[in-house]
Amino acid sequence: MANLNRLQSAGPIDPDTGFPLWFSDGATRLEIVLNADDPFAPAIEELPNPALPRVFPDNFPGESFYYMAEAQLTVGGMGIRGRARVIMALEAAFGGAGEPALGANVVFARIRVRMDDLIPGAKYSVFHPYGEFIDLEADDKGRVFHTADLGISQGDPYAVMATGEVAPFLIGTSAVPAGYIGDGVSEQQVTGGPFRNHVVITGTRIREEGGAPDPTAPADINRVFTDLFTVQGRIATRVGARPTSATYEVSGGQTRLRVSAESDVGQDIRLVGDPFHFKLEGNGTQYSVIGDVAAVPDGGFLINVTDNPPTRTALPVNAAGKICDLVTIASATHDRDTDTLSIEARSSDPAAVLTLKPLGIVLAHGPNAIAAAPVAPGMLEVVSNKGGVARAEVQLLGIAAPQEPVEAHIGANFVTFADEVLSLNGSGSPGATSYSWAQQSGPAPAANILTPNAAKTDVHFNTHGNYVFELTVTGNGGPATEIYDVAVAAPPATDNLTITLCEYRTGRQQFRIVGTVGVRPNEIIVKRGGNTLGSAAADPLGDFAVRASLGDVGGAPPLPGETLEIASKRSTINFPISIRN
Repeated sequence: MANLNRLQSAGPIDPDTGFPLWFSDGATRLEIVLNADDPFAPAIEELPNPALPRVFPDNFPGESFYYMAEAQLTVGGMGIRGRARVIMALEAAFGGAGEPALGANVVFARIRVRMDDLIPGAKYSVFHPYGEFIDLEADDKGRVFHTADLGISQGDPYAVMATGEVAPFLIGTSAVPAGYIGDGVSEQQVTGGPFRNHVVITGTRIREEGGAPDPTAPADINRVFTDLFTVQGRIATRVGARPTSATYEVSGGQTRLRVSAESDVGQDIRLVGDPFHFKLEGNGTQYSVIGDVAAVPDGGFLINVTDNPPTRTALPVNAAGKICDLVTIASATHDRDTDTLSIEARSSDPAAVLTLKPLGIVLAHGPNAIAAAPVAPGMLEVVSNKGGVARAEVQLLGIAAPQEPVEAHIGANFVTFADEVLSLNGSGSPGATSYSWAQQSGPAPAANILTPNAAKTDVHFNTHGNYVFELTVTGNGGPATEIYDVAVAAPPATDNLTITLCEYRTGRQQFRIVGTVGVRPNEIIVKRGGNTLGSAAADPLGDFAVRASLGDVGGAPPLPGETLEIASKRSTINFPISIRN
């Protein structure tokens, strides 16, 4: 089950690192920890040169954290005491080559499971505070390594807010230092898990080497449990200011800046640049200012002087490093009768060149009429060479089109032999309000149409031959019909089933059956003593492979001379098991 909770807000981008100052789950705001000497937030990658000060990007950690919670459990099953680790984190790193660089910043939500000394080939399920991982298979050395990283989007460190499932943050319940959600070192119980505040791992004999029992099933050796976590997270004390809009206007020879921002209530936010300095007015969490400057500036910064120390956030700029103009679209219409696209657009800079995307047409400031225009997309974009961008939905004009009559369309899967099932699908029939399937011709006895008045139906054949089916649909201007022909062959006596490998590996406690089947598509089912070990579909060439762990299916290891029942659709073979290490 996926966690539907998400991070609720984020701080502005720190221009010195490219990362947001903080992330919030709606109740707790955590800042990125970049100093390696914090005893309560020790998880951080070492600097390339620890003896020198931290400097971006040359001497900067490749990985750092806003949040991390980790649970450790004792596991086993093979007579060896193993360890399981479940790590949940909100991590800051770099895409591409992984080297620190502005624009390569990524923030992602990580849930990682690492386990060792388990039963090779056995499957394990992990139930953690943010959901569960089901049927993780141990490798041939009894190890499980599974990682789910969500929210990675190079150049957009805010993407984690849409997809990351590590939310809300787990909070320690005891011995938590002031200003933190845990001490980063001690194990303790937590609150805040959307599904649970503990970890349970299930799998064959996983508790045999001393793992802690699950209180809900204390006698079950196939379950281990912990409700202790090491939690790291430093509560943000600086809020910053996040620019939401920064544009300029040129009118009558005067250049005017308009800047809006978001921050906490009661902050002192300043707009600074070369050579200007304005104070923004606040209304709740929204701040804004209008100021006259000598020329279009080369960027600028918002400084929250309430923060200690003050935080600095860069204003968005165009490719030339200057504040962008404001582009507006007053109207956008497409007349289908005259093939005329009309758009009225302007820039706050009269000298700006406006281009209509995706058509690549240069626009005049004001009304534009484009004759013989192609069919317009639902959304148009106007871009300025000064950096401004505006988008508008295109309104369609013209005479209403007549309604089309209903149509019948049949979709069907492939069928070859009389003992197989044909699936007919009429749900792609435009305008259909009812459906009726019928067999028009074919050998007796007639095929069995299971749901003749449904949009979809399966057909079972009683014998081979050539069949014709008809779909009749009702709707506007109907009814409408479509015919579907199908040739059904007599089933072969056998599937030409061949076994090339049937073995049991004692070291891995795993069965492996490999072979080929001549008739496909086909499914292979392997049974031992009447109980199913496993199954597999043959590939297009007829090859198949079935693997099964003794830990998953249960029972004693096989004895010399024992056989497995290996069956396809029309053939069954009892094949001896080869036993090897």
